[in-house]
Amino acid sequence: MKRILLGLFAVAVASIGFVSCGSDDDKPDVTPYVGQWYIGQGNVNMNCMNLGTQNIAISGAVSITKGTAADLVVTLSDPTFQSCALQMNLKGNVATPVANQSCTFAFQGTMGTFTVSTGSLTFASGVQASMNLSGTASAQFLGATIMCQGTVTAGLSRMASMPDAGGQDGSAGDAASNADTTTGDAGTGG
Repeated sequence: MKRILLGLFAVAVASIGFVSCGSDDDKPDVTPYVGQWYIGQGNVNMNCMNLGTQNIAISGAVSITKGTAADLVVTLSDPTFQSCALQMNLKGNVATPVANQSCTFAFQGTMGTFTVSTGSLTFASGVQASMNLSGTASAQFLGATIMCQGTVTAGLSRMASMPDAGGQDGSAGDAASNADTTTGDAGTGG
């Protein structure tokens, strides 16, 4: 009788262990999207009261990491966006930002805040993506607070990892390797 009860207890404990692991299955696989990306072509379009429409070209690095509070953290590193790490949740191949996050940006020699209200980061493949964000911006300009409606659009490409630090055909990497081998003992006669 003790063996039967001990066996049932073991099965019950094992079942609890399997049930508690079920929540991880609900999380999407972010692995294909995590890594270093760059904005090849992007634009910030601001429609500001008393200043009309302002267009700012953006380019730069984008780091996508696995998040904790959200599925992904997308960090923009561009001269325009001074501090911008957006939490996004992934469904299929589309990541959407958690609402009401703010980014700091440079505008007309001053700093401002862009608050994201909606948007998406759509991964077309493991190497291409498009980002569209909408929100409001505010900045101090000539002593007055300027309010703007804004959009951010950008095409992203994944940065290729090049283990030999060269071109895709390896030629620049080979040249770097050759330079390293010739700088060692080549001039010492040994």
